[in-house]
Amino acid sequence: MNKKMIYEGQYVKEGSPLYELIDFGALWVYLNVFENDLGYVRQGAYVALKSPAYPDETFSGRVVEIEPELDKKSRTAKVRVAVDNYGGRLIPGMYVTSELTVAVSASLPTVSDLAVIRTGKRDLVIVARGEGRFYPQEVELGPLTEGDYP
Repeated sequence: MNKKMIYEGQYVKEGSPLYELIDFGALWVYLNVFENDLGYVRQGAYVALKSPAYPDETFSGRVVEIEPELDKKSRTAKVRVAVDNYGGRLIPGMYVTSELTVAVSASLPTVSDLAVIRTGKRDLVIVARGEGRFYPQEVELGPLTEGDYP
């Protein structure tokens, strides 16, 4: 974006700015991350971004800062992502959706999202005891990854 700060016939002091050029080849995207998801966000994590303006295109970036303050109303924190914007397709003020890559230990057991019973206060799965008997087991879930929780 170019910003012209003078007009024809205007007196200009030596050293005064006449034009402002802004390069949109790299942008910062601010994500609002819910409080219960903040533990999974790390600096340097890869983020995939999609814009409604370009539904078939994915933009990529990396987390560069997690702001240390939580919004009291929305219970979210701002996470700043540096994004390569070659061609200037993303424009400041656009809305995007994001997907954050989270490292999960392969040694953890997993459970399908479809097998989890969410009561609002706790998360349960039904465990077979054998001989046709079952019991509910409370579980602590990690991040949902491709339909499974660790």
